[in-house]
Amino acid sequence: MSYTIDVKKTPGFHLAAVKFRASVPEMAQQMAQAFGSVMQYLGRAGLQTQGGAVAVYEQEAGDVFDVSAGFVVPGPIEGDGLIVDVEVPAAEVAYTTHIGPYEALPQAYAAIQTWMQQNGREAADTPMWEEYHSGPEVPPTETRTDVYWPLKPR
Repeated sequence: MSYTIDVKKTPGFHLAAVKFRASVPEMAQQMAQAFGSVMQYLGRAGLQTQGGAVAVYEQEAGDVFDVSAGFVVPGPIEGDGLIVDVEVPAAEVAYTTHIGPYEALPQAYAAIQTWMQQNGREAADTPMWEEYHSGPEVPPTETRTDVYWPLKPR
């Protein structure tokens, strides 16, 4: 797939999320459980989401990541122990849209890394995130995921 990389400033946002640590092969199952738990919490709390599901990633080592998976909400939440408030700061990001299976998402990250090298930009020391626009009913070849990678200021 060919990727178009754009740069924009994103506002900060709050995520009602479940936090977990997982390797890449474990992530899909844990994310599905996290999204379900957050939706149940939001329903009980009477809160509306703002957009699709979101996962924020911080790489630990190799293919192991600390993940915060949930939904954007209008402001900070109280949480319930399992569900926590995660604040993602405003940032200038390089971003792209990936159409296709989740297993091919590393191609989108590689495209952003190549763009950064070609344009003299560096990744910031803040987490990257993905926003998922397709539910499980959408065929894998048609799923849409937006990938956001914060940049260091110039």
